[in-house]
Amino acid sequence: MSVPFSRLPEEIFKELARMELANRGVAKRFDHILDLAYGRKGKLKWELMNSILSDPTAPLPERIIPTVEKSRPPVYSAELSALLMSTYSHKKKPLTRNALRSPPTLPARANPESDAARLLGPLSKRRKVNILWRFYTDQIQRVYPPLQVAVESGSAGETRYLTDLTSLKHAGIRAVGMQNQDILQDIQSLATHHTCLANSLEDQEAASPSPLSSSHLSPRFIRRRFAHLLGRLPILTYREVLDTTAQPGQHGGKYRVSISPSAIHPSLRFSPNHLVNAGADDIAWFESAQLEEKMRKEFSKQQRAERLSSGNRSI
Repeated sequence: MSVPFSRLPEEIFKELARMELANRGVAKRFDHILDLAYGRKGKLKWELMNSILSDPTAPLPERIIPTVEKSRPPVYSAELSALLMSTYSHKKKPLTRNALRSPPTLPARANPESDAARLLGPLSKRRKVNILWRFYTDQIQRVYPPLQVAVESGSAGETRYLTDLTSLKHAGIRAVGMQNQDILQDIQSLATHHTCLANSLEDQEAASPSPLSSSHLSPRFIRRRFAHLLGRLPILTYREVLDTTAQPGQHGGKYRVSISPSAIHPSLRFSPNHLVNAGADDIAWFESAQLEEKMRKEFSKQQRAERLSSGNRSI
């Protein structure tokens, strides 16, 4: 039995309205659709996050309340810790490693040896558990999950980034997100694709069709939207390091977070990839502005000297 269209939930109508505005070229609504499609928000985000919210290799933390099984503190996996401490993946201010060990929302009374604990009494263990889990839940909502993890391989001169499952297994790490599906590469190509003008009819026929040519929206608009999306797609990279304390069969390494150089992100505003070389007109304008500023300062200095001398004569 079909449900009448008028009885559809209100949220569906809102989503249809957002899609209509996105098709009209409203940047905010277009970004909303991209965020849903690539797991920056919504159900897909948490499906991508599930793979890094647990750490099967970490030992089970001890209970804060000995008789309560659910009183164990949260565990920050290596991948999640790297994301929480990076400005590229955290929506707000990234955390420090000390904040992961002891959240800033935890009162000083949590330390039984502190002055506050001796003066006011120790913090309730149940309250400590609630604070730890509330902080953990709040922080995982503020990070963007990666689409994949790459293994950094090779020397400094010839660095390669491997995303296939065999390389991950050899490095001793797990796959995350949409591993080995080349989705990130597709987004990068859409964010950097430029329409080339062919010089001849033969070149036009040989040229591959632009993936943006079939859209009624301008290619520049679509490129910028995907470039903004790249700014919300952290790239998680694993680099193996020599660990003499590791047991046989164990791997030592470190995760780091970066973003594509083609991304539009506040931290990349003044990066070389986003700066344009100054031309002759720009240099002339800059020199003219410098000269004008110098003349203005000299004129102000001369005026102050004249006022000072006139004041001395009147005295």
